[in-house]
Amino acid sequence: DAVRDAVDTIDPRNRSLNKGLLSFDRTHAFRAHGTWELPLGSGHRFLGNAPGWINRIAAGWQLSSIFTQISGAPLMITSPNRTLTSNYIAAANISLPDIVGEFPKSLGKVQVGNGFVEYFSGISTRPSARPNFGSDPNNLAADFANLDVGYASGNVLLRNPEPGKAGTLGTRWIQGPPRFGLDLSLAKRTQLSERLSFTIRADLVDALNMPQWGNPSAANLSINSNSFGRITSADGERTVTVGARI
Repeated sequence: DAVRDAVDTIDPRNRSLNKGLLSFDRTHAFRAHGTWELPLGSGHRFLGNAPGWINRIAAGWQLSSIFTQISGAPLMITSPNRTLTSNYIAAANISLPDIVGEFPKSLGKVQVGNGFVEYFSGISTRPSARPNFGSDPNNLAADFANLDVGYASGNVLLRNPEPGKAGTLGTRWIQGPPRFGLDLSLAKRTQLSERLSFTIRADLVDALNMPQWGNPSAANLSINSNSFGRITSADGERTVTVGARI
């Protein structure tokens, strides 16, 4: 129960619509680590015949690494319009959109623009075609704010579901940005005497200093958002720690 996603039935007449990935699903998670002794000093390829004091400085260095690559988390694209049940996501007044164009699972890709970062490059929202409200005695047209998601060419991909119908996109259809990390460590241990040794070590977390982009926020995964698909969070700055021990 601790990891169960709190959701309601999308359509009580079609429970199969609730099938989908859980929020903690990751398609691939690859991790590797290793330690290598650098070929320096006596008995090695480089500086093998160096004087004793140089050998004492050069020999014994070890390089360690931890490599991580993890697929992105499933994203929940939503519509803010409640069309069928009380709500789909527990404690939230939202439902799922209709998919009306090609929206493959591979569509998401981080694109850094001029002052912004987006996950669905070339895709944006635009006002939906207004229904015929007739004489509109209650000014319904003025309150109609539905948006469509699509390309600048006019090809619509996602749309708000019709009243009384469940959205057809499905739950957690697409993955968010993946995470990639490389941590490095360089260390050397020198024996000063029979009972005394000296160790110096440098640790680099996120050695490549690559931004690890967060998912678009829940607000930016609503198809009625003017900032649909925008990414506003990231981490992954490089940190270096140097230490010595006797």
